[in-house]
Amino acid sequence: MSKSTPLSVLLLFFTAIITLLVVEMNCYYHQFLENSDDVPSHEREVTETEIFAFLALTLQMGHTVQGRMEDY
Repeated sequence: MSKSTPLSVLLLFFTAIITLLVVEMNCYYHQFLENSDDVPSHEREVTETEIFAFLALTLQMGHTVQGRMEDY
């Protein structure tokens, strides 16, 4: 039996939330394309890795305050 650490429990929680977020985001994207009169976009679906990277960058931007957006 392996020991649970606070970090491993937190990552399990965030992984479950991120997985649900990705599934629902991609579902909404496909529904939007079906109801759109425009030419379908060739954008690919969002992945869990991209969402984790986005969240990490967003957290880092709040931690290190820069003067301009270009400084990030």
